[in-house]
Amino acid sequence: MESNVTCTYCLRDIAGTYLKCSDCSGVVLCMVCFCSGAEAGTHKKTHGYRIKTTSRNTAVPIFGNWDANEERHLLDALEHYGVGNWEDVSLKVETKDPTECMRHYCTYYLDSVLGQNLLCEGRRISKVTDHTSQTSQLSPSLLQTSPSVQIEGEDQQLLGYMPARGDFERDYDNDAESILCRLHPSFSHDDLE
Repeated sequence: MESNVTCTYCLRDIAGTYLKCSDCSGVVLCMVCFCSGAEAGTHKKTHGYRIKTTSRNTAVPIFGNWDANEERHLLDALEHYGVGNWEDVSLKVETKDPTECMRHYCTYYLDSVLGQNLLCEGRRISKVTDHTSQTSQLSPSLLQTSPSVQIEGEDQQLLGYMPARGDFERDYDNDAESILCRLHPSFSHDDLE
């Protein structure tokens, strides 16, 4: 919060919201000059900027009833928690509930001109083609089912079968990977050289 802020371009005193250039020191623009693309000295309209205000109320409304701080919190939370995790996103925004966060993001980012032009740009949607033949016959062995074996619970326990997992306690060749444990890689000598 600053008092007595003057626009670098039109030299008028600013009361309310203004923009401060992130790339140039001391360049401050009022909203009118910023919107008209004003450039002063080494400042270019393509430079980064920060939204500031001269009032004690730092909430600068930018999208309807969403201020700049809420917008920044929303985007930070989406980057951190991911799109779709609206409960955690709303906890970061603090002033909005999950439905409001989702609705705002969809309205101003996905369904807007910004979303339509950026999200699908350069992305090709490939088609999946089914190459199976409708007239070919399956192998007779595929159609035959193996007879199921009924084993009592005690026998299943003795065999190490775990019915909840549908698997055995030990694999068929449980020690197959033990040979890998005995390998000692050497980074100082390469046999290929």
